[in-house]
Amino acid sequence: MGWHIQEGGKTVFYDGRGDQISKERYYVNLLRLHKRIHDFYLDGGDIYSANILYVRIKDLETRHLVHEYEQASSFDLWIRIKLNKLLKFYTRYGTDPARAIIISLWVIFAFALFYLISDFKKVIRVKKERRRFRTVSVNVLVALLNAYVLSLNAFVTLGFGEIPTKGVARYVTIIEGFVGWFLLTLFSVALISQSSF
Repeated sequence: MGWHIQEGGKTVFYDGRGDQISKERYYVNLLRLHKRIHDFYLDGGDIYSANILYVRIKDLETRHLVHEYEQASSFDLWIRIKLNKLLKFYTRYGTDPARAIIISLWVIFAFALFYLISDFKKVIRVKKERRRFRTVSVNVLVALLNAYVLSLNAFVTLGFGEIPTKGVARYVTIIEGFVGWFLLTLFSVALISQSSF
């Protein structure tokens, strides 16, 4: 999506790619063109097409921010670029809340595996009995369930309940709590933006 412009005696197709993003006037006009078409689809009830255009608008914005960062780097621009990239990955800029749920489940599962591995010595510790294999299997299942519950509690920032954390896992649960709080906030924003259409 773009338009033809006369530049230096020749016709150039401007679509914001490459170094074209550096031309501020053309960049702003390209954003306006995308916004008009986005609004047209939105007014017509075609949310799918409106979302595609919204993602394109945000991609243009991210490319423009990267160009600005290359010209005059600042911490503020760096944070904005990284947040835009995270938003694109996690919710496609707020247009796909289902993607956020799937990624959140994978994050919870990955932290649960970490907790299980960090507590693995306790899992395989078994008293010498006749039914050793059965006891180990039950211990593994209980440990897996405990690791998942701990991960879920930390992710949704409920707390740990009856499951104690020790060593490195204690600090990782704090990190997971922050990640969970942040990702759940992004999910809420994505869900609200979808319901506002």
